[in-house]
Amino acid sequence: VVPNGYSALSLLQTTIEVDVLVTDYSMPVMDGVTLTEQALELKSDLQVIMLTTYPTKQIKERALKAGAKICISKQGGLDILLQNIRMALKG
Repeated sequence: VVPNGYSALSLLQTTIEVDVLVTDYSMPVMDGVTLTEQALELKSDLQVIMLTTYPTKQIKERALKAGAKICISKQGGLDILLQNIRMALKG
């Protein structure tokens, strides 16, 4: 867990192995869309799940266009998030 998108990107540039990136749409320093785009440049097979408080059509479209596999509401709860992480790990 890191505090912002810049820190997440820095972590991805280390030797740590990451298969799934769960990010927020709106974060300080670097938003989730920018993080997704830059993270996928570093690791093209990374599975990205984007969370948002306001799952509007426009936000979901921006997330998917950036390369996220899915954009889900934070209000969906932990079960929905875990289900999506499991699906992402299966490919």
